[in-house]
Amino acid sequence: MRAIQRAEQVETPLAKTAGLVSGALLLLSYPPYDLSFLAWVALTPLLWRALSRPGTRAVAGGALTAVGGFLWGAGLFYPLLFVEEGTAVERVGGFLLIGLITALVLSLFDLLAQTAARTTCERGRWFLVPLLASAWVCVEYLVRTLVAGFSTYLGVTQWQASLPLILASYGGIYAVAWLIVAVNAALVTVGLALGPRAEGKLQDGFLDRAEPPPPKSEGSGAREAPGRSEKRKRLSESRLSHRGSRDWQGSRGTARWVFPVLGAATLWALLSGGHVGPLNRFEPPERIEPQLEGALDHGGPVPAGLQPGDQPLQVVLVQPHFTPALYREARDEMEAQRGLWRNALAQARQALESASGPGATLVVLPETVVHYPAWGDPAFRESLARLAREKDVHWLVGLPRAQARPTQAATAAPTAPGRLDESLDLRDRNAALWVEASGEGRFVYDKIYVIPVAESQFAPGRRPGFIEIAGRRLGVGICSDVVVPDHALATVRAGAESLHYIASLAHIGEIAWLERAFVSMRAAEHGVTVTQTATTGPTLIVDGRGRLVAGAERGEPAVLVAKIEPRSGGPTLYTRWGDWVVFVSAVWVLTASFGTGGRRLER
Repeated sequence: MRAIQRAEQVETPLAKTAGLVSGALLLLSYPPYDLSFLAWVALTPLLWRALSRPGTRAVAGGALTAVGGFLWGAGLFYPLLFVEEGTAVERVGGFLLIGLITALVLSLFDLLAQTAARTTCERGRWFLVPLLASAWVCVEYLVRTLVAGFSTYLGVTQWQASLPLILASYGGIYAVAWLIVAVNAALVTVGLALGPRAEGKLQDGFLDRAEPPPPKSEGSGAREAPGRSEKRKRLSESRLSHRGSRDWQGSRGTARWVFPVLGAATLWALLSGGHVGPLNRFEPPERIEPQLEGALDHGGPVPAGLQPGDQPLQVVLVQPHFTPALYREARDEMEAQRGLWRNALAQARQALESASGPGATLVVLPETVVHYPAWGDPAFRESLARLAREKDVHWLVGLPRAQARPTQAATAAPTAPGRLDESLDLRDRNAALWVEASGEGRFVYDKIYVIPVAESQFAPGRRPGFIEIAGRRLGVGICSDVVVPDHALATVRAGAESLHYIASLAHIGEIAWLERAFVSMRAAEHGVTVTQTATTGPTLIVDGRGRLVAGAERGEPAVLVAKIEPRSGGPTLYTRWGDWVVFVSAVWVLTASFGTGGRRLER
């Protein structure tokens, strides 16, 4: 009878809109809206509907859940519709794709919650809390790995909250997401357990007990013979029981494969190309040749009593405020591109005058600060090299890197280490160039997580990038690299003591504030200083606890100076063990329906 009544529940208008409400609450919990407290209750409407009415044939409710998921993604990424660099098809297509991905996440989670509820009795309701939290983590990881290259990352909503940032240092952004979903599931479970009871029936709960029919009054019409009435009643109950048993067994069968498939797929994705324990999905970083004495290392002899890693290091972040309109005007004009470069260089010179001090200095300019392979341009190369030698500083600059023309014979001697092959023709990497204080330059990093459509002209890199200054190893990333946890994890595991991201965010509008939140999350996960240098902002300095130290206003040229202190503590638990939360969640989901989630809970 339990399954029968579940199958016969009628979905109310309020229940139908539960998924839509959850989608709206999720949207408001993310930057730029930043109502992060809503994340802790955002999924409760959807879970209440899924857990209290698991047998409802929810066509309308399911459709509105998908709409709510689309609203979630569309409300965050609508600025893509106004990116002027792309075609209308690319803009609209990218916007719709992201909305469909978030709709998929919310709809799939709704399906998983209903499936779990169908095979869970009242006595096992608390089992659903860790199961649903683990299922959410698995869905997020699979979407990032198999579908989109990025995911919803629910944990990033807590980028300003101290306790979740501390939790991130133990389990990463996935641990924060796990806790958020667990709190949502626990609130619903408590609410259902304490809900109103009437006539011995738990309203909208996990167990809907059979409600006896009201007794007939003595004077209410003619009555059938007792034997015939009882026979019909038994026959009706037998038919309903058979239909309900069949539905119940079907639900059990669904759960038997849905959760194991989800867990197995997550384990496969993690073990074949993830970061957990000793596993690393990227190629090892290129070996950085030992630097020479003097200017190449720190600008002078090491002060007495200091080891190379103890020397002061300051990083000057230059926000030149080159708008997309300026780049469009200079697109096909070499002299106009050089004009942009001279402007950025003048700002850097001015910044260096106010940032003088002991120790080494690194000047950082944003991603693709000029939109052509400028290191092959003698005017560009000489101006930067001259300033590096004159000011005795290092430079990190974002530039396109074109593929070298294969003009050398196979037996020819390779280009000297650390030098660039200048026979360039095709731009095919979004790269970071390191110019040492001697004026020598080398491309140290190719962006790994290139943006689909918008960066289709660039091929992705395959390894983390570093520069070594004053005995310190500094990790390098570009723009959307900061969004995916794998980049920072691999870079810090390979020895980076701080992370420095260069970005060009002017064309993505309010989405830039979402990227700012990821900067704080990456810093908290690994306990290292993280900087972001953006063409039009936000340019940021974040400490090892994920707290904003300094930020430059958007919409104007600006300069920030970060003092990079030697790292005092060891690696965080998340740095050492990687995505262990994903691994544990996958194992739990894989084994759930074969253990306490299956027959045992039906008793």
